[in-house]
Amino acid sequence: MKDMNNNKNKLKIFFNKLDKLTKKSVHLKNEITELNEDIIHLRKEIDAIKGKGDREKIIKNDQIEIEKSIQNVKVSANWERFIGENIISKIGIVITILGVFIGIKYSIDNELITPLMRIVLGYIFGFLLLSVGIGYANKNRTNS
Repeated sequence: MKDMNNNKNKLKIFFNKLDKLTKKSVHLKNEITELNEDIIHLRKEIDAIKGKGDREKIIKNDQIEIEKSIQNVKVSANWERFIGENIISKIGIVITILGVFIGIKYSIDNELITPLMRIVLGYIFGFLLLSVGIGYANKNRTNS
């Protein structure tokens, strides 16, 4: 029976120690949580202090990047304008002229245009080119 009482006393002692350790662990856990909150708060303050100088650098870098992108847009807009206004219109003119020549050759080969009609069309086309040339020459004289 003494052993049983002795064991009960030891058990009570162990439970008391366990209770004390549990209270200590809860207290340590609360301290750890408070320290983590303090660290987070201090990091935010440090970031705010550092951020003032860094923000100016970031703003300058952003402005430089914006200016570069604007220049790239201008270059691409000029390239797009060159293609749209210059190359495509010239390609269209060449295709139209080739189509007219192919049509004329087809008409001549299949005798759709008589020899007399060829001569008349030649004179009309010649006078048309002459009048366009004279008009262009007069326009350039007034501009210069």
